[in-house]
This record gives sequence, C-alpha cells and structure tokens, in this order.
Amino acid sequence: MKKTLTICGIVASLAILFYGFFFGKYGALMQRSLERSLSELPAVKDGRPMPLSSASADILRFINGKSSVKIDGKYASSSEWLLYINAFPQDAAKDKFFKTDNRELSNLLGADGRYYSYADFEKKYAEIYKAASSEENTTFTQACRLALEKAGVFENALNSMAFYFQGESPRKTFEDWIDLGKAASAELSKSGTASQNSETLRNMYEQLKLFKELKEREDFFGNPKLIPTSTERWLTPLDLLLSPKLDGKNREVFSQYGDLVSNFSQGKSAAEDVDSLYKTLAPSFRIKFENAFNHLDLFYRGAILYLASFIVFLVAVILDKRVFVRLAIPMLCAAFLAQGVGIVARMFIQMRPPVTNLYSSVIFAGWAAVGLGIFLCAKYRKKLYAIAAAPIGFLSIVLALNLPYSVDTMGMMRAVLNSNFWLSVHIVPMMLGYCGVFLAGLVASCKLVSNAARLGKFSRISVLETANTVYAILCFGMVFSFAGTMLGGVWADMSWGRFWGWDPKEN
Repeated sequence: MKKTLTICGIVASLAILFYGFFFGKYGALMQRSLERSLSELPAVKDGRPMPLSSASADILRFINGKSSVKIDGKYASSSEWLLYINAFPQDAAKDKFFKTDNRELSNLLGADGRYYSYADFEKKYAEIYKAASSEENTTFTQACRLALEKAGVFENALNSMAFYFQGESPRKTFEDWIDLGKAASAELSKSGTASQNSETLRNMYEQLKLFKELKEREDFFGNPKLIPTSTERWLTPLDLLLSPKLDGKNREVFSQYGDLVSNFSQGKSAAEDVDSLYKTLAPSFRIKFENAFNHLDLFYRGAILYLASFIVFLVAVILDKRVFVRLAIPMLCAAFLAQGVGIVARMFIQMRPPVTNLYSSVIFAGWAAVGLGIFLCAKYRKKLYAIAAAPIGFLSIVLALNLPYSVDTMGMMRAVLNSNFWLSVHIVPMMLGYCGVFLAGLVASCKLVSNAARLGKFSRISVLETANTVYAILCFGMVFSFAGTMLGGVWADMSWGRFWGWDPKEN
C-alpha cells in the first residue's frame, strides 16, 4: 500500500509537470507545432534577445495580467495573440483584453467585471486623460494613468509584426513607400528645389510626418524588435520604413512578416510563412531553450504540486493516517525540483546569479525555505517540517506571479548592479537569511495550530524539540542575513564611496 501510494505520487507529479508541454491548452489559432515554431522566432525587447513568446508575453501580462487569453472561446498563447491583433486590429480593439482592478475606472468604462476593450477605452478617452492629468494622486488617477500607458503599449503592438495602411497589404505599403521615396528623390534631383505644388513631395512629407509621429510614440512606450540587420541592431517595422539603408535580409524578414500577417488575416494557412521566417531567422539554442522554458511553465505547475502536497499532508494529519504522507512527499519533492530547475533555467538564460530582481528574490527565497524544510524532514523524520515547507513554496510562487507587472522579469541589469560577483555574495545570502525566517515562522505556526486543534499524534511532537529547531533555523537565517548585509555595505562603499548608499542616477 505504501509503495503504491509513493508510485501514485510520482506519477501524479510527472503528469502535472509535463501535461501542459505536450497536451496544453494553447493552439486556438493554429496547430500546436506551428505555434511552437512561431513562439521560437527571435526578438529583441528592452535590450535583451528573447523568443517571440517572451516578448509577446511581456506585453500581454502588462495589459491583461496573464500570458494567455481567450480568443473566440479558446485559449491562445501570447504569440498567437500578437499575430491576431496585427492581423485583425479592428476585431482586437473590441475584445476585452485590458484589465483594471480599480472599481471606479471599471464603472466608467462599463467593463465586464475587471476587463474592458480598447474600444471602451477610446469612448472614454477624454475623461480618462483629464483624470490622469490631474495633480491629485488618488487610486483612480493612478488607474487612469496606467490605462493610458496600457493603451499606448497596445497601439504599438498592433504594428509590431507588420506596418500597413488600412485596405493595403504590408508588402504593398512597403513597396509604395519605397517607390514614393524614389519618385521624390528623382523629382528633387531634376528640379534642384522642392516645389510647393508637387503632389509627390507633399505625399512624401505627409507620410514621413506620420511615420515619425508613430515612431516617437513607439520609442516612448516600447515595442519588440523583430527584424535583424547586418549588424547586431534589430528593428521594428517602423524603424525599417525610416531607415536610410536597407539590406537584403531586413527587407526579406519585413516582407515575410508582412505576408504572414496578410495571409493570416485572409484565413489562409500560416505554415509556409512561419517556416520561411524560421529558416531565415534561425533561432539560437538559447532562444529555443527560453521558449521551451516558457511552455513548461515550471513555476506555475510547481505551485499546483505544492498546493496538492499540502492538502494531502492535511488529510494525513486530520485523519491521523501516516500512509498518506507517502503520497504527499513525492509531490513536495517534485515541486521543489521543478522550482529549482526553473531557477537554474533562468540563470542560464540570463547568465546571472539566481536573484536579480523582486520576482526572482521571492522565487528563490521560497525555494530555499522548501529545501531546508525537506532537509529537516529527512533528518529528523518529522513531517511537521514538510508541512510547513509546502505552503511557503506555494505562496512564494503565487506572490511572484501576482506582482505588479511592468518589466521583463529577466531584464538587463542596470549600471553598478551589473556585477555577478556582488549579486552572488550580497543578494543570495540575504535571501537565504529570509528563507530561514520564513520556515521558522511556518514551523512554529503549524505547531501552535496542531496543539490548539489536538491533531492526534501530530500534536504530541515535543514542544521543546520544535522550539529548539525553530531557534536553530532562526540562527541559520540571522547568520546569512548578517553576512549579506555587511557584504552589501562593502559593495556600496566600493560603488559610491560610502558604507551604505543608493544612487538614484545609477538605479
């Protein structure tokens, strides 16, 4: 019976971890294999090379809070969503992709719960802009400012894969622009001066003015760059239209993305277009690795396993059936392993230590606390430590996934923080110190609850033994916190010339 439950725990853990990768919910707009190829196409956003799945997920999370949405009742990945809004901008404007947590703004927009569409935003733009421009700093004005920013990001995303005028294909827009430029140049070279009555020059001026206005907006809100050049620089479609030098490769990629958007909008198969882009761009191993990491979604699945193991642990405690522990332990270990693999994967993608920002700090501290809990459980043969570890792992991931989202969680490091050595010797010890505090608090809380509820044998674990262990865990945490704090002071002294300081110009 015990062996059977252990095997069941292992099988259930593997099923939860890998089901989404092989049989996931994505693929609303295209076949899964084709969606995977689309997601692997390389891009550059905020200075970092990444797969299209990461670039599009950054945009979608900022707007919607999630990395996937429903289109026509089916789940679509962020890459499919980006293709959809480029191919069907008018339909996308009516879909409720935007999210707000402010009830006053929600009522103003007539939102469906917390979700509203770009069309809803446009109708109330004047009122939202007026509130956002106010000197007041209420939650409503903050929500209006955020709504304006989300709208700007969405407007840019509509032109992230291809730029075209309404009623034209991206390829025709591009060819007409090139022809217009040649005609204007020929007219200028022939006459030597610009005639005010020249229709060609007037059209050239109007289009150039429009492109520059759109480019200024794009630079302000940001947009993923999908088009490579002969140098290491990457371009957006607008960059390419304004670029004085066009080489064969960026023209080819621009046209291929344009054909993809055009054919997809006409209901034609996108397979050939995606394949041609894939061959032309030839994504690197690191790009493919990050895309696979995105599809595995190890942190989310780890959270499910942590929650499942905690529930099974509770059943074991309440029913006083130790046999259920055999089912919970494999789940807890699998969740710990999944979270650990996710952290290592992020380290490989970033080529950084495990902690670089708030998101990674929460993930790492929770993972370290779980590891310490599993170690104590194995050493002392007391399930109390495993029971305390499971909710820490779950809460750390849930908290990280629900942080206010505005930037890439694996973004480029800034200024003086760009040091792997000091990130390792200062931030990592600090997080290990926090993990000790987390675990000690949960162990003590679980013990108090069990005693108050008189939960069978579980409540008869020695109070003195628990107190001594909690004290030891706190000492562990204090040692690492002290070491991390002192080393942080040394880092600050080397960076800014004083024992502790934080230069806003640097950060």
